[in-house]
Order: sequence, then structure tokens, then C-alpha cells
Amino acid sequence: MDLGISDKVKPIIEEVKHFIDIEIMPMETEYHTEIGKGDRWTYTERQTEILESLKSKAKAKNLWNFFLTHYEGGHGLNTVEYAYLAEETGRSHLAPEVFNCSAPDTGNMEVLARFCTGEQKETWLKPLLAGEIRSAYAMTEPAVASSDATNIAMSCVADGDEWVLNGQKTWTSSATNANMIFSLCRTDPDSSKHKGISFLLVSMDQPGIEVRPILDMANHEHVNEVFYQDARTAKGNVLGEVNGGWAVANTLLGFERGVGATTAALRFSEELQNFIDLARRYGKLDDPNVRQDIARFHTMFWPAMLQSAGLRTPTAIYAHGFLTVNGTKMSKSRGTFINASTYLEHLDAEYLRYYFAAKLSSGVDDIDLNLEDFTARVNSDVVGKVVNIASRCAGFISKQFDHQLSKEIDTPLIAEFVR
Repeated sequence: MDLGISDKVKPIIEEVKHFIDIEIMPMETEYHTEIGKGDRWTYTERQTEILESLKSKAKAKNLWNFFLTHYEGGHGLNTVEYAYLAEETGRSHLAPEVFNCSAPDTGNMEVLARFCTGEQKETWLKPLLAGEIRSAYAMTEPAVASSDATNIAMSCVADGDEWVLNGQKTWTSSATNANMIFSLCRTDPDSSKHKGISFLLVSMDQPGIEVRPILDMANHEHVNEVFYQDARTAKGNVLGEVNGGWAVANTLLGFERGVGATTAALRFSEELQNFIDLARRYGKLDDPNVRQDIARFHTMFWPAMLQSAGLRTPTAIYAHGFLTVNGTKMSKSRGTFINASTYLEHLDAEYLRYYFAAKLSSGVDDIDLNLEDFTARVNSDVVGKVVNIASRCAGFISKQFDHQLSKEIDTPLIAEFVR
């Protein structure tokens, strides 16, 4: 797979960069000053004006729905091409929604495009693609271990031409501003775990649904609890087949996690840098626990990026702390600083690579360049092994060939390796 920037997406990236810098960034400060005015859980009138104005401008320039890879209305980009655009939009909190590329809407639209009926397309998909409504996705439940979605227990019972839903969902993103919610529930409690689950499209504009924001320690809301009490939706609002929601849910999670892996990349990097800056400010960069956390952040996130791109992930990751010389940090004043160019004037770089590789472990520890140990390691592991192999070969030649080597190599296979 080619991970470079293609000629197809290159001009789009430049357009997106320009639009973010010229149109979106100047409005972000005003948008954020509106937070906390009135009902903190919904957009203020001015926030709505800012968003709708920017969305209209983006749509007019066809900077819209980049995420759609296999559906009309998109730009026909592949996942890697979209990843570069997602990284750009990640520079701004407003940009993903301005370009109609904001999660969870992106994954919800893609799964709708794949499974929806003609009526569902008109009612839900077209308004989402036009940026006229927002959506949420409710899967996790507080009473069961929902990391395994086969445990879904929320009740969904047929009543005439409607489904009646009762239960509770939690950790639901974007529910406070959603117009409709993708709801995973159990329509056949007597069937096996993977069966009996259905995927329903439910309007949020009804008295049977209550949303309660979940506040974090900083008093911010990112996710919500959603309560269904005799909430209703039409019989025709099952996405996919009745009792066949397991396949739909897995498809949606694939889209959702893929988008998260791309759009979260830049923000993750920013958060990690903030953590490092904070540790530096309080003099904690030497703390082994802090250094271990920094290494873990890197090794947790980037393999996930590789996996989402369909590339092989590392079988193991080795990290180390500081590089020390004879047990102390490298310092010019102490005479323990070694320039790479000075080293290369005297020794081969492969010796040092071998030495460091031999000292790496699964822990986040300092690597010490002890010059006496370095000499002993090279002599014992490299020179010693070479001499040992030569000695064994000499003994074999003496015993089997009367101390003589052939002047020519008759076997073609051996000749190929000797060359």
C-alpha cells in the first residue's frame, strides 16, 4: 500500500488548509466564548450561526463529505487519502463538522449508505449527508459487559406498526445535539447471543428519550447516558434485517474506529506534547514513571494507526530511557559527551548498534555506554564467535581433508554462496 500523498488528494489538502486558516480559525475564539452561555449542553444561537455559515461556504466549494469512499456524493478517496485530510481537519475543533466529516456522523452515514432502504435514505441519510441533522450511536449499557456487544439487553418489543424501546445506554457521544440515534437493542431475548439483536433508527425528538451528560473531572461533557422509556420508532426503521443487527453493528464499529484512528492522531499528539511540557515544567522528565508513560503512549497509539491502515503491526516494541556514558548523563563539562563523527573516525557503527541492541529489554530503562563493557562485549560476542567458528572449520578441514582446501569449488550451490 502506498502511504504517500496522491496527486488526487494533494490539491484538496491545499484547499482544506487554506479554508481552515482563512475561514475557520478566525471564528474559533468567538465560538468558544459562547460556551457556558444559556444551556451549556446545546449550541447557542451565535454558535449555530457560525457553524451554519461556515458549512454553507464549505459546501459551496465542494469541501464536503470527504469520508465517503464508496458512495455518491463523496470525492472517491481511499482511506489513506482521507487520513491526510482528517489530519488537517484535526487542527481545528470546528473543522470536522464544518466539512461534514465529524464522528459519529461519518460512521453512521457510511453504514446507512450500505444498509438503508429507500425510505430510510430519504428520511435519515440525505439530511445527514446535507449536514441538516446530527446523529448519535448507542451501544454500551451500564448493566452488562458491553465490551462484548453480544451482551446487549435493552428491550425492543413490537407494538402494531412500531417498536417500543426500554432501557439505558451509556458513554454515548454527541447525544445532546443529536436529532436521531442509532440504537442497538434485543428484539428476540430467547435466541442465541449473536442473534436476536436489531439495529434501530430512532428520533430523539420524543418524550420517551432522556439524555443526561456525564461530566469528567474537569466538568466537561463528552459522553452521555441515554434513557429509553417507552420510546417509539416505526417498524420500517430497522437497519438491515430484524435480529440481524450484529452484522450491522460490526460494520459501523469498523467505520467508526477507522475514522477515530485518523482524526484523533493530531489531537493525540497535542495531548502527549502537553503532558511532556507539564512534566518538563515541574522537573519530572527524569522520573522513570513519567518516562515510562510517555513511551507507553507512543507504543499504544501508533500500532493502532498501522492496524487501521491494514499494515503489519510490531510483534514487540523496545524502548529505553536516557543514554548514559559510564553511568552518568552525557555532559561536555564532565567530558562524557561523544560526537557521532568522532566515534566513526575510530570504530564501525555496527559495533555500537550491536551493543545497544544487546542491552535493550522490555522495560523503559537507561542504556549505559560503559566503555570497558563495550570492549569486552565486542571482543567476546563478535571476535570470540568468529574465532570459534574459524577454529571449528579448521578442525573439520584437518580431520576430513588432510589440512588441504580445494583450489576450485565444484558444487554450483556452494559456489553461489561463496561468491
